Amino acid sequence: GTPDTAAAGPEVGKARYCIGLSQAFDNADREALNDAGVNVSILDEDTPTTFGWRSLADPVNDRGYLPLSTARLATGLAYGAKAVLRRYLFKKLDAQGKTKAAAQTDIQNEVLKPAYEAEALYGATEAEAAGVEVTQAVNPTDGSIGSLSAVLAFVPTEFAEVIELTVTETNEALS
Repeated sequence: GTPDTAAAGPEVGKARYCIGLSQAFDNADREALNDAGVNVSILDEDTPTTFGWRSLADPVNDRGYLPLSTARLATGLAYGAKAVLRRYLFKKLDAQGKTKAAAQTDIQNEVLKPAYEAEALYGATEAEAAGVEVTQAVNPTDGSIGSLSAVLAFVPTEFAEVIELTVTETNEALS
């Protein structure tokens, strides 16, 4: 599935190789553990099943990162954006910003749009759910693009604020 899909519950949280559990928790204990960011497993139809999908994020200050899937989604978006930026290193630097605009369009179309269409991002429109701004720096040695940075802004869930993630690719990483 997509990174935003929780690997928990009776549909996709069933263990494939685990044959039992060493601990059992009642509903009150499971709720307390979930509030503390601990994901527990239960026996569901005699199969160990993950029944929680929380991260250790602060529920007050980092509410958007509470679902464990938000971190997975951010990692996937960063990886995709970095792959696009890498293609633009050493490209011709132009005063009109065409190279930078092309990288930005590619990130939007190849990374953010598919995530939105897979319903991994939250918003009534793609523009409400995510956007990207690319900046470039010049390599003083040869005048080519020395680094490209993309600031991805995305909304992973209904209750999350916009999360900004900066991804940078430099030509020093290739040497």
